[in-house]
Amino acid sequence: YAICGRSNDSPQSLAAQEWNGWLTEIASQQLEDMKKWEVAKTLDWAVLFGIIYFSFAIVSLKGTTIVLSSFIEYLDDKNWGLGLQSVMMLFFGLTMFLIPVVPGQSVYLAAGLLLTPKAKETFDGNIYLAIAYICALSTVMKLLACACQQKGFGELLSHYVYVRQQV
Repeated sequence: YAICGRSNDSPQSLAAQEWNGWLTEIASQQLEDMKKWEVAKTLDWAVLFGIIYFSFAIVSLKGTTIVLSSFIEYLDDKNWGLGLQSVMMLFFGLTMFLIPVVPGQSVYLAAGLLLTPKAKETFDGNIYLAIAYICALSTVMKLLACACQQKGFGELLSHYVYVRQQV
């Protein structure tokens, strides 16, 4: 009720209000208030926020792809076994999952592109076992990232009242 500036209205009095057409009295007042907005300034801000959001989304997506492709190229040059490559991918993927703007699909794609040839070789050419191994590793990677976020961030910040109010 604070949004419309009428904090003294109880839910009972709001339910008992008469309907004047399609809107309640409060909604009608809010509509009248919106009619007084400076439309050009509001649209300027909307466009600005749209450009910022779009730029941020593109930069984070392309940046993630570039970082992950350079990681794949780096590990491809090494002649390491599946175990070591899996550990490297696990830690790198965990780090990427802890960055909020990194899309998960990119991490899963990188794991698939990096580990499939080595896993297929390790499992004697059985592509199904290789895919199952990579899916299991990706699941462990994501669940480990969730646990780190819950314990590392959530538990440490749980005693702040402001944080609890926001959740």
